[in-house]
Amino acid sequence: MQGSVDGGQSATVSHVGSPPPPPGLAPPTDVAPPSPPPPLLTAPPMPPSALVPPPPSSNSRS
Repeated sequence: MQGSVDGGQSATVSHVGSPPPPPGLAPPTDVAPPSPPPPLLTAPPMPPSALVPPPPSSNSRS
């Protein structure tokens, strides 16, 4: 049981302190989330809007 607790604590400490210990993983992770939001917000609103009208119109006319 002690072994399990030791491993669990080690993993928890690593997960909880993931940003502080790994300086290389902290920057990329922080930069990755902000990058996808902008492109996703601009892509979903534009593509759906332009693709939404054409499909229904073509289907209705067909």
